[in-house]
Amino acid sequence: MFFVNLLRLGSNTQYLSNMKFGILEIKYSFEPLPSSPVSDNASLYRALITDTEEITLQIDSHPVTIPPFSILYISAEAVISFVSGHDCHFYFLYFSEVFYRRTSFDEDLLKSELTFNAARGFNIVTIEPELQPYFISQVRFLNEIYTTKNLVVFNDLIHSVIKQLLLVGTLMGTKDESMNDYVDLDHEIVRSFRLLVEEHLSTEKSVAFYAEKLGVSSRRLSHACKTVLETTPKQFISRCIIKEAKRRLLYTSESVREIAWKLGYEEENNFSAFFMKETKLSPSTYRKAYHKGA
Repeated sequence: MFFVNLLRLGSNTQYLSNMKFGILEIKYSFEPLPSSPVSDNASLYRALITDTEEITLQIDSHPVTIPPFSILYISAEAVISFVSGHDCHFYFLYFSEVFYRRTSFDEDLLKSELTFNAARGFNIVTIEPELQPYFISQVRFLNEIYTTKNLVVFNDLIHSVIKQLLLVGTLMGTKDESMNDYVDLDHEIVRSFRLLVEEHLSTEKSVAFYAEKLGVSSRRLSHACKTVLETTPKQFISRCIIKEAKRRLLYTSESVREIAWKLGYEEENNFSAFFMKETKLSPSTYRKAYHKGA
């Protein structure tokens, strides 16, 4: 039996103005997969698409078998390892929220319990037979254009294919309440913490506020975040602020002052200083760099 860590993603991750996207075609034959670190893994959405063979994974130390022609949606917190005793073929897709989310509908697809926000850490959807050739061809299309040097040209096409893969989950997926035993207390605390941060991000940025809402101590929340996300609650909150700021800079015409205000900063200078500290770019420079590349 062989184990391959899929939390560490391929070194050929491509960046579109700091927006991450990648797809790996895996043909496994008892050889370790190439891997290298990619920072900020907890912010990446991951999906695995099987071809004609089933595969076996360990998700948070639980063995899970993925049927042929299926999509596995993996939550940000889940730790996955590949386990198989035979040759197999599948695709591993990953992308950042800044890369994909443009509208509130995009956000709904990402946050759905039928895709990436399942309490157990994952969801599996088997594609209906009549749709299998189409979706496999779309995934192969993504894999082909991924080798293109200028991915910005294909940005909208990539977004469209990812949206179709997410729609499959919401239309064909089902909640499996029998899988609740996958959820331990640390994962449940982090899942609730993430939802609270999304709800209160513009008004509340203190760890103490979220710990009180969760009914746990700040130390207990920190332990859960360290265990599940390998980061601190404060760092996670900062990451969420930056993620939302980037989305607004890229996909809205709001001024930096307006974005700062909507994220809870009364002074534009304070927001700009925070953004600069986290990204090494000013908000206006970040926006200009993206539009220049596009």
